[in-house]
Amino acid sequence: VTTLEHLSLQGHRLEREGTALAIAACVARQTCLARLDLSDTVLSDHLQALCKALCKNNRVTSVCLAHSELDIASARSVDVFTRATELDLSRNALFNTEIWIKLPFYRVLPQLRSLCRLVLDETRLKDADAMYLYDLFTDAAKCPDLQALSLQTNFLGGASCRRLAALLAARPQLQCVDVRGNKLRKYGYDLVRSFVNAGTVRCSYSGLRLVERGGGKQPIVVFEHGVRLGPALEIVCKVTGMDRDGVVFMRGGCKITGQEVGGGAMETTKQGADEVFLGHGDVEIECVPVV
Repeated sequence: VTTLEHLSLQGHRLEREGTALAIAACVARQTCLARLDLSDTVLSDHLQALCKALCKNNRVTSVCLAHSELDIASARSVDVFTRATELDLSRNALFNTEIWIKLPFYRVLPQLRSLCRLVLDETRLKDADAMYLYDLFTDAAKCPDLQALSLQTNFLGGASCRRLAALLAARPQLQCVDVRGNKLRKYGYDLVRSFVNAGTVRCSYSGLRLVERGGGKQPIVVFEHGVRLGPALEIVCKVTGMDRDGVVFMRGGCKITGQEVGGGAMETTKQGADEVFLGHGDVEIECVPVV
């Protein structure tokens, strides 16, 4: 067979060298192969051989290497996918190492000039790594067609968001940067608020679910991304007619009273309350009257 357009080996354990080499020989004969799915294959030791085979007939535009036990060294082999428009490296511990070891991988990415979508979910990406990526892509000459960057469920905080804002301002064609599942907190959210509102940045939200105990309907009030507890408290009191002392915000076992949010609370206390609830994954905050 030499006319495959889509090859999926998802879930097959390509741990033996002979198996990987046989697959590589097959792939080398394909002149129409456009989509290659090698997710969940434990391919880390043999990816280089497979990529070398692809050099002969490389028409691949979509590559999925998710959860294949890749490290930063084995992932450098992806530079062969020069026509790839989509590259998924999610669920690999790529960035669990020193920054200087990761530099060659960063240099590989600009070689993928056709790249439109890059997925680095659950790759142990930290703020320092994200800053480097944001700076890299701020140069519009590098991966000029990039439209989507997914960095879900990593270790990003607010520190990298200033560089993210600069990237989005420099590249208006970038349609989506997904940072859900990270802890951007108040500082990071404020830096990219306008891009969140415009739909360019997908940020973990803090929705507020108002629950009235004692029967009857349970009204639901949903706030915008990154709801502040102060405005939320005002609306809750207005809707229910309750005093702020009778309101408790709860999330994951953490409680903050309405008195801590409003009233005579110090400004630092109010900011601390927002920090606890803002941007901590896709969560709901229950607001219940104190019995």
